[in-house]
Amino acid sequence: MRPRRRADRRLAAYTLMYTRRMVPIHVLTMRELREGLADVVDEVSTGGPVFAGARRKPEVVIMSVQHYEQLSADQQLAVDSALGSAAAEGLHLTDAEVAALRDYAAGRITRAQYQRRVLPQYFPPAG
Repeated sequence: MRPRRRADRRLAAYTLMYTRRMVPIHVLTMRELREGLADVVDEVSTGGPVFAGARRKPEVVIMSVQHYEQLSADQQLAVDSALGSAAAEGLHLTDAEVAALRDYAAGRITRAQYQRRVLPQYFPPAG
């Protein structure tokens, strides 16, 4: 029994260490959002994003332009990192593949559209 308690304490410490910066989200109802929109705008401009949805199920998020731009920059960094990793592995993507990846990461195309643009280069239609 004693080793299990030690393992439980290590798991608890591990969990606390990795979740200490996590903040539980508060979800407004759509009614609360409508009625308090001015307060929501103030909150997102000085703090973090605000979530809203029917029956407090997150459906939408409202955030400041600054927060959105940071997320966009993080997406761009992820794309650049993926491209760098591919190049380090000796894989060379075409300009069309890079453009499709950037469009997908920026939200300009859906995953299905991305797949339709890229996959035919590797898996041509049978026929």
